[in-house]
Order: sequence, then structure tokens, then C-alpha cells
Amino acid sequence: MSHRAYRVLACIPMLLLTACNQPSSSTKNTVVTHKNTVVTHKSYSMLTIDSVYTKGSNIVVRGSTDLPDGANVDVDFDLANTQKYYGSSQTVQVQNGHYQASITPHNWKELQKGPYVITVDFFANSENQSKGILKLVGQNGERLTGRLAKKEYGEKELEARKVVNLKLNIHPIKSRVSAAYLKSYLSFMNQYYQWMKLQMAGVPDPTDWSSYVSEHNREGWNVYHKISYRYSPEEDPKVYQARSDTAQAWVFLTSLYQDYNERIDGTGNSENTKEDERQYLQFYKRASKEVQNLQ
Repeated sequence: MSHRAYRVLACIPMLLLTACNQPSSSTKNTVVTHKNTVVTHKSYSMLTIDSVYTKGSNIVVRGSTDLPDGANVDVDFDLANTQKYYGSSQTVQVQNGHYQASITPHNWKELQKGPYVITVDFFANSENQSKGILKLVGQNGERLTGRLAKKEYGEKELEARKVVNLKLNIHPIKSRVSAAYLKSYLSFMNQYYQWMKLQMAGVPDPTDWSSYVSEHNREGWNVYHKISYRYSPEEDPKVYQARSDTAQAWVFLTSLYQDYNERIDGTGNSENTKEDERQYLQFYKRASKEVQNLQ
């Protein structure tokens, strides 16, 4: 054998070995680093609604998924076959491949009879997910696959839906009961406002009003939510309007309280204080009149 033939044969194993070490460009969901280390990215496609049942006044929804632990899923309950939204929702985290939500439906007459629809969504964006979750599923949900994956506004999501029939404990209340709730809330707001006026005028606080306000703040919101869960706009527009104006009054009253604190810190703006006070009084007087007409 000549020296030339020997050199050719000797090169063949080296060529084969070099070819075997070259990365494949058609491998799905893989990334090849500069050290030829192949990293496979997992895809996510499973999101199921396994059971839906009532427990007391709540609706319990349980399901399974292959999404990573810590992923947030939005679980929504609504009336099926309607263009209007009567629903309620809850955001829960995936743990060990499962999720569970307990949703309180509104106490509205429209929800007394089904069918109902349960919708579970996983949204791949920074508003809904942590950086760690987005690193796994892709910044825009690139690794969400399968028939449940859909793309909206440039980002992917997983969505599961299930129509169910349930017997709900729905008992709408009368307007006079809502009037009593709202009247109590407005009374508290007026006391809160009078206390702030004294504080802004430099009058010493004779009692621990800070604790009182904190306690009644929680009580006030409880009252508001009791009404919001028991009335839809279609059922009693007058109650809905009174509730909305009461809520607006509360928004400006809390802004006024923030103005008060900023004045203490020396960072406040008197024009903001005047405007928030004007808006509060406007909505407070309007709501008081509307509540009076409900009784």
C-alpha cells in the first residue's frame, strides 16, 4: 500500500468522528451552546378542569396541569350562553401539578339558573407570571403547545373551558336592605371626613381615631362587598347607582386622607386637597340622596 493510500484511510475515522460531533439543526426545542451541550426545553400543553362542585355558598374548581409549580392560573365562573358578564373569578397557583379555586358567585337573580361555564386561563406575561415562570414557558408563551394553546395580542395562553350545571344558593336581597348597608357606610364616611377636617385644622385628637378609622375602613369595605355580590345593574338600577356613587365618594375620601398625610410630611399640594374634597362632597351628597330614596 502506498503512503498516499495510507493517509487517506487514516483520515476516514477522523472525518466520521468529526461528523458525529456536529449538532443537528432540525432538533425541536433544543439549544446548542458553544460547548456543544444540548439543552432541551420542555413544552406545556395540559390544563384540565377535573371537578366542579358547590361547597356552602362557594363554587370549588379543581384541575390538573403540566405547568410548573408557582404558575398563576385565572379561574372564572360565569353564566353560559350570554353576552353579558355576570361572573366572578379567582387567581390561584399551581402546586404539584394541580390547582384549586373557591369562587363566591354574586347573589344575583340572573345566576339562579344555569347552565354555567368555567374557564381556566394561563396567561404568559409579566403582569400575571413571575420571571422564573416566564423563563420556563417563554417570555411570550413560546413553549405553550397543543390544542389548548391560543395566541392573542402577540402572546400565547392556555385556556380550558367546561359547561356545568350546578344548584347554587342564590338569594337576592331587597333594596331596603341594601339601603341600610349603604346608610351605615355613608355614616362612617362622614365621621371619617369630620375627623380629618379636625386633624387638618390642627385640633388635638381626643381619642385613638387612627385605630377607629382602620377598623371601620375594613367594616365599610365589607358592607360594600355585601351589596356588590347581591345586586346586578339589571336587577335594580337605583341600588346599583347608589352603590356606585358611594364607592366614588369613598375613593375621593381616601385620596383626601392621603393629601392630609402629605401635608404633614410637607409634600402636599393644597390644590389637590381642595379638588379631592370637592369631589368627595359631591358624590357623598348624591349618594346620600339616592340612599334616602331607596328607603
